[in-house]
Amino acid sequence: MFAIALEKTYGPEHHLLVPTWLTMARIYQAKKDYTKAEELLQKALVVVEKKQGYEHPLMGKILNMLGAVYIADGKYAKAESVCQRAVKVLEASLGADNDYTAMAFNNLAKLYIHQGKYREAQNLCRRSLATLENIFDQNHPNIAAVLDTMDQLHLKAGNVTEVAKLQQRIEKIPERKQLAYGAIAEAIK
Repeated sequence: MFAIALEKTYGPEHHLLVPTWLTMARIYQAKKDYTKAEELLQKALVVVEKKQGYEHPLMGKILNMLGAVYIADGKYAKAESVCQRAVKVLEASLGADNDYTAMAFNNLAKLYIHQGKYREAQNLCRRSLATLENIFDQNHPNIAAVLDTMDQLHLKAGNVTEVAKLQQRIEKIPERKQLAYGAIAEAIK
């Protein structure tokens, strides 16, 4: 395996391994192997913190990925602190009007939906969507992801009218998941 060869060449904690670990973590998450995904993300966090420091944007990106893994695995208590830390690091390093920060807000909103914190989730979704709509066109996969989160929020809250509006808007985004996850889907096959 490529990662093993890199580890033998550079050592088990070299910063050049981080991109490989992140890609592998996405693949494991897609396969629902959350334990392996978490392990790789934790390794990446250690290496990036040593090399770049605690407040580096890459730390925030990895924390956001780890939060998503915890949410998918139903580990909401772990997810909350990790997602909040991701938002804090990304806001401080990249600013509030950045797409990575916006997606961290969306991740935290997903968690809040699972926890029944609908008002907080709504505020984060609105903030995330506003930021992304200022950066990307309306067909961008990240906008579709936030709309999906808003759809789940309104579904859980019982707001059928908003669900219908959101689903119509989501359906207009062509092949949204294929664009965002095509490479990962191919790797899983």
